Amino acid sequence: MTVEPQGQRLSMPTMGKEQLLAVIEHGRDAERRIRHDRAQAVPFALLQGAEATDVARALGNWTRGEFKFAVGRWAQDLRRQGLIAPAELEALLTVDTTGVPDDTITTLRQQTGIDR
Repeated sequence: MTVEPQGQRLSMPTMGKEQLLAVIEHGRDAERRIRHDRAQAVPFALLQGAEATDVARALGNWTRGEFKFAVGRWAQDLRRQGLIAPAELEALLTVDTTGVPDDTITTLRQQTGIDR
């Protein structure tokens, strides 16, 4: 799913200092909301049966190490908050990441179709 920004694109060269600072602040707030949503959406998607490869791809082709580290951290946070049960924590910590590339080179090869 692609989300298109609403309205016209901003013309940075014609904006004043205050407008540019507001754009930067808006971007910072949006990034914070995305990080918060991702920390819950990823574990819950996995618990609902999403494949690790699909989730890693949706995150921007994360490598296996990045994926396992983040999912583990997010799962622990959700458990501490009482949002998941111990069995769900265990399921997230042992999710099958077989198809998730183990390094950036593998990811690049998959994206470009180059296999040496």
